[in-house]
Amino acid sequence: RVQATAGQTTAFLRREWRLNLLLNDKDQKSRKDHRHHAIDAAVVALTSPRQIKALTDAASRATGAKGQRLFAPIEEPWNKFFEEIQAAIDPIVVSHRVRKTLSGALHEETNYRAPMASDPTSSFVRKPLAALSKTELEGIIDPKLRDLIIKAVGKGDPKKVFQEQKSLPTITGSDGIVRRVRRVRVKANRPTMTVGSGLNRRFVSSGGNHHMAIYETTTKAGVKWNHKIVTRLQATQRNRSGLSVVDRVVPDSTNFIFSLCPGECLAIPRQTGEVDVFVVRGCTGDKGVEVILVADARTSGEIRDKAIGGKRLFYSGETLRKLNASKVVVSPIGQVFGAGG
Repeated sequence: RVQATAGQTTAFLRREWRLNLLLNDKDQKSRKDHRHHAIDAAVVALTSPRQIKALTDAASRATGAKGQRLFAPIEEPWNKFFEEIQAAIDPIVVSHRVRKTLSGALHEETNYRAPMASDPTSSFVRKPLAALSKTELEGIIDPKLRDLIIKAVGKGDPKKVFQEQKSLPTITGSDGIVRRVRRVRVKANRPTMTVGSGLNRRFVSSGGNHHMAIYETTTKAGVKWNHKIVTRLQATQRNRSGLSVVDRVVPDSTNFIFSLCPGECLAIPRQTGEVDVFVVRGCTGDKGVEVILVADARTSGEIRDKAIGGKRLFYSGETLRKLNASKVVVSPIGQVFGAGG
């Protein structure tokens, strides 16, 4: 027999049974922890006709009472109910979907110019003045234009200052003609790579990183874990060449430890003996992998927002070695198993 109840009923029972306090200091539902779904599931399972009648009776008893309470106190389903639900919720390990797919943009749409002869390690791109950010102003190649534009912007935002054509600065060319400056060459703030050949050869920036591979090297100074970030483009090129997406072939003095893709998990022991399980959000350059606890349901904006206590957490290969981290697999029902590479 299937019985449907209003979602508000679940919210009322969750609050009256004090279950909001399991994941939050305040008596309100917290969506910053994925385990709130498990608490809702427990309440739904216990929302029987008997509990709905008890809720209705509690509302009737509270009608004449003073204050803000909607319900009179409701008896818990059984003795030590709160403690038993807490004991069931606390050890839950949330399972995440692993994203190993190679689908997606292999590189960004912007095509960069070839590196300059004076600086072979960098490339540049032509951008409209209204598309420049404040930090890009110092990267303008031409020093004369750089000084002119920085002076025109002042303390403002280039995107707002140069919205209208009449606000664009002017410069007198060698032919004596006064022209408005609409575009400038700006140094690329990110590494570029070459794709295509011949007339189709162009410089692009990676469309995203696919995984981080960790390798162990042993020298006289000791053991060290080095990591290598592999872009989606590089992984796709290896796959098309018939090679393994993850490069496990290493020199004799090096050992392959494991690789980490978004959605894969790490187990890191505490000094107390407990083990925290983290999930990989992505790979970022020299910083390594960005991770969060598997139960953390905060949005990217909340994690980045320092005003509300947000903080991003990155681990390099060497940091993972010092933390005695290991790669694990979390099954769909929350079981944790050791993983290979």
